Amino acid sequence: MANIFAILGGQWGDEGKGKFVDWAAKYFDVSARATGGNNAGHTVYVGEEKHIFHLIPSAITWKNVNCLLGNGMVIDPLVLLKEIHTLEQKGYTIDNLYISGRAHVILLYNKVLDKYKEKSKGKKKVGTTGRGIGPTYADKAYYTGIRINDLLDKELLQRKVSLHVWEKFGAFKKLHEDDDEMIMESLRQSLPEDSFFDRWREKLILLGNDVDLNQLTELFIDIYYNVGKLLKKYFVDTRLMLEQNIREGKSILLEGAQGLLLDVDHGTYPFVTSSNASLGGLKTGLGLPNIDLTFSVIKAYTTRVGEGPFPTELFDEMGDYLREKGGEFGSTTGRPRRCGWHDAVLTRHTALINGPKIVISKLDVLTGLENIKICNSYKYLGPKKVFNGEIYFSGKIIKDFPADGFLLEHCVPHEWVEMPGWDEDITRMKDYSDLPVNAQNYLNKIEELGNVEISLVSIGPEREQMIVMPGRWNLEVKQEKFAVENEVVTEPVVVAGEETFVAEELETEEASEIKAIIYDMDNTLVDTNGFVLDHLRRTAMKVCQETPFMIPTDEEIKFVQKRNLAFEDIFVSLFPDPGGYLRDEPLSSVILTRYREDAQEIPYVSTLGGIEIVNEMSFLGIVQGIVTNRVKMARHRLDQAGYGEFAFIVQPEEKEHRKPSPLCLNPALDYLQEKGISTKEIISVGDHPDDYLAAQGAGVKFIAVLTGESRKEDFVELGLDESMVVNNLGELKEKIK
Repeated sequence: MANIFAILGGQWGDEGKGKFVDWAAKYFDVSARATGGNNAGHTVYVGEEKHIFHLIPSAITWKNVNCLLGNGMVIDPLVLLKEIHTLEQKGYTIDNLYISGRAHVILLYNKVLDKYKEKSKGKKKVGTTGRGIGPTYADKAYYTGIRINDLLDKELLQRKVSLHVWEKFGAFKKLHEDDDEMIMESLRQSLPEDSFFDRWREKLILLGNDVDLNQLTELFIDIYYNVGKLLKKYFVDTRLMLEQNIREGKSILLEGAQGLLLDVDHGTYPFVTSSNASLGGLKTGLGLPNIDLTFSVIKAYTTRVGEGPFPTELFDEMGDYLREKGGEFGSTTGRPRRCGWHDAVLTRHTALINGPKIVISKLDVLTGLENIKICNSYKYLGPKKVFNGEIYFSGKIIKDFPADGFLLEHCVPHEWVEMPGWDEDITRMKDYSDLPVNAQNYLNKIEELGNVEISLVSIGPEREQMIVMPGRWNLEVKQEKFAVENEVVTEPVVVAGEETFVAEELETEEASEIKAIIYDMDNTLVDTNGFVLDHLRRTAMKVCQETPFMIPTDEEIKFVQKRNLAFEDIFVSLFPDPGGYLRDEPLSSVILTRYREDAQEIPYVSTLGGIEIVNEMSFLGIVQGIVTNRVKMARHRLDQAGYGEFAFIVQPEEKEHRKPSPLCLNPALDYLQEKGISTKEIISVGDHPDDYLAAQGAGVKFIAVLTGESRKEDFVELGLDESMVVNNLGELKEKIK
């Protein structure tokens, strides 16, 4: 009988599953994925070479391991082609990849719909990656989905795409006030940045900014029918293939996507993904009747990316330390991850759903800490609520994880178990007995409080930085596999099909008269307004751990905000002193003070299209810099949002020189003049009328971007031509040619 093992995420994803799958693959004949799409991201190190996988199983770098993409996945074939191309450029042959013909396809318009649905939610976002995952699973549930097999049937593809185009673009236009230009630009942006896709990008450009449903239908059919021909050599019935492997006694490794707490049924709904990231999802996503052993990957601490409640989140220097030392930035999105102490309440929930066997990642990140904490219970501080027949009231102690976003956002840590840390470097240790005593005690405490059994421990990013717990990883080592090195080819390889998929140099863009861009930062490059409400709630949660009180809901906060009160009065209205309150300073003042102290720690993200346009302008050799009122805070926010270096970040020389004074631009203009760039070769980009007035006074061209609170009419009334107003930075490219 074949051994079928599974490695799943046991927290909110990003636990390091890719490394464990890659390491364990030497024991297996087959590696398979069952759910999710390219919203998953796995980082794997082979020697000093770094690989980031989004669709292809992490085991692809092992020779003779067959890698399967199962029927439960949603696959963006354009992203898959790019990933294959990247691996081939590194010297890997991709002849061991197999794709289920029943997996569903993510199309360009699914990605556009995903991004704009998320955007339309305003501040109450779920935190989707915008990769089209949710809308594709929705099509599947509505029986209108396009499957991998459909890509080779042009007539069927025609019927399904036509239905989608008329339905979805009607929804786009209704949601976004018939803004054809925005829709078309979003479609162009959704094509991967690779020269292979330029011919379709050019066709989209030629369609202009009017949504012509018939022409779009023809273009989508052209794209996906040809992509199907390129990928067809990989299409198989993966269920029959697995059954054959089982009969032949081969060993099978299943690779989970995301984490249990993002499971649409067992996670913190609605802050979840669109599929089952739990053990059950592996069975349906591959058509397997049973799985022999399951291991959940859990970090030595806890992280979460995007929106959603997170009880043990750290908002202080310790959270920053874990983020920086652990490299906690998403491999798919680049978003900074929120960090917190290990959560035994969460771990117990994972053990109930996926089973008690776990593997621990990133233990090395905790080296050097004097003390380490584990949360063993929560206190509920929200309004009275009945959930699963149980009454939740303010002050209730919770030891069983409440898999519900509303309940969890009102939970704070109650019982902390604090343990001494260790200073010894553990990254080159080979055996469990080599670990410092305090590290062993910490692992034992995770097992005790989480009702779990640890089998493997990762002590670094490299493939072999792994400790096997004695008697806990009882797989027969196949010596011939263990010794195999990655096969490297010297001849160029192409994807079979009627067209080859080879590297082409990016065509040089048409020379632009613009040689430099001066950006405003807040709400132009970095989303500032969108996180004020979230930070207010997080600050209240922190203070609540010291002084219990009723935390207002998001709806209550929004209601008070709409009253247009002074900022201090908002806190007075939201946070009256609770019964038994003993502090001399009012609760509202305590929270307001803490809010202001922690304001620099808000996890900022980029505005729509920001990072992409900055990178593209850099590629074109355009000098880019920022004018802001506070340089130090600007650099901090830009780092959090995932931006790289700018040529300059400057501030006005005097307070009186701030916008709308044109003198605010003097330091930037002086810098650019030294580079031989004249005022006529510069463009300024901002989200506020004051940005426009400053640029106008300095004689600099200006483009307004509607990513803040300002409207197009605000700029037009001041004299800016409406053609110089864009909805997001993704539209900037067309304006500066």
